[in-house]
Amino acid sequence: MEIVELFREVAESFDWIFDYGRKDFHNLIDDGTNGKWHFFLDPVVDDTNSQFAIYEGYFMVLSIADLDQNYDNQKGTSPEDGKWLQNIKPKKDFLKTKFRDKLECADLEILRYRMTEVINFFDDNMDGVLVNFQIKQFL
Repeated sequence: MEIVELFREVAESFDWIFDYGRKDFHNLIDDGTNGKWHFFLDPVVDDTNSQFAIYEGYFMVLSIADLDQNYDNQKGTSPEDGKWLQNIKPKKDFLKTKFRDKLECADLEILRYRMTEVINFFDDNMDGVLVNFQIKQFL
C-alpha cells in the first residue's frame, strides 16, 4: 500500500480530517470543524527499489485554536489554560503512542519521526504538531 493511502486510512480511523497536497492548498480549508483534528500530509518523496521503499516528508496534526490564547503561562495565566497543554501536548502524546503504534503494525520501519510544535498556523490559526518522517516499507 502506498504511504499516502496508509496515512489516509490511519488518520480516518481516528476520525480526523485528512488533507493531502501542498501547504497552499492545506490553507484553503474552511469546514467549520472547530475542535476536530486535521491531518495534513505534504507531497511525499518516494525512493523505491526492488526490495523496499523509503518515504520521506512532513505531516501535521492540527486543530483550530484561539489566536488570543496564551502559549503557556504568559501574562500571569495558568499553564492549564495555555495552548501547549490544551492543544499541543495531547497531539504530541497521541502521535508518540497510538498513531505510531498503528504505523508500526503496518510492518513499516520508522527511521525518523521528528516533531516540531506548531502555533497559529494557516489562516484558521491552528495549533498542533509538525512531523518530519522517514519510513521504510519492505516490498
